[in-house]
Amino acid sequence: MVMKNIKTYLNGIILAALSLVVFASDARSQSQLIRVEIPFEFSVNDRNLSAGTYTISKESNGALIVRPDFEGRAVAILPVASLSSLGRKAQPRVIFHRYGEDYFLRQVWLSFGDGRQLPKSKTERLLSSELLLAKLNAKPISVEIVSLAR
Repeated sequence: MVMKNIKTYLNGIILAALSLVVFASDARSQSQLIRVEIPFEFSVNDRNLSAGTYTISKESNGALIVRPDFEGRAVAILPVASLSSLGRKAQPRVIFHRYGEDYFLRQVWLSFGDGRQLPKSKTERLLSSELLLAKLNAKPISVEIVSLAR
């Protein structure tokens, strides 16, 4: 009986500690998010998303989560590379590469100087290679959208 009470007590402590860790990491990720109004369809990691308002947040492991405001659930969880603006004081924003009518999310700047570079998807790699074949040294057009006020 005493062992059962000790196990129950220890399980309660472990559960409380895990809840505290989850709450703390959630509070940190809440401070590292932006909302953007994207006026065109776009692609993230070979997933097509419609125009609309999106919340993009950074997890404690560095991954980005893209979440449409109208759905509330994550539509893309992405591993990313860290970027630095080296003193450039610009607003939080997202940057897309455009090939014709196709837009691909490439960078997310969550705060001043704290950016994330997304890897090129298979589709973007294919379009960029076709573009290079069609026009020597042609590059995608960058489209920048500043975040909405919180």
